[in-house]
Amino acid sequence: MLRNLNAQEVAVVNTIDMAGQEKLTAMDVYNSLQSSNKIAQSTVYNILRRLVHKGVLRKVLTLSSDAFYEIKKIKRSKHISYIYPRKITELTDARLDILISQIAAELDAKMLDYEISLILK
Repeated sequence: MLRNLNAQEVAVVNTIDMAGQEKLTAMDVYNSLQSSNKIAQSTVYNILRRLVHKGVLRKVLTLSSDAFYEIKKIKRSKHISYIYPRKITELTDARLDILISQIAAELDAKMLDYEISLILK
């Protein structure tokens, strides 16, 4: 499965796998991708997009300043759920709406076409 991936893609997949097994916190993932693998956040988005398009990952996690995103490939469309937000219980409904809009704008700026939804955990 990992045969056709480059070193950065493998590093991202392995880091995501550890995060998925709850062995890494959000900060651990960020530090791992930023320092150990020397992968910039913008590069991570591009790698994730490639991995989804290659069909290697159906569900992946990536870090933004506020949260992880869960990216799922569903038929022809893609779907991102906003998960693991910081201090989610302290946010008002209006703030959550703003946050979702900001995430959508951030993804649009990266030329990704994703649908956004929120998962309260």
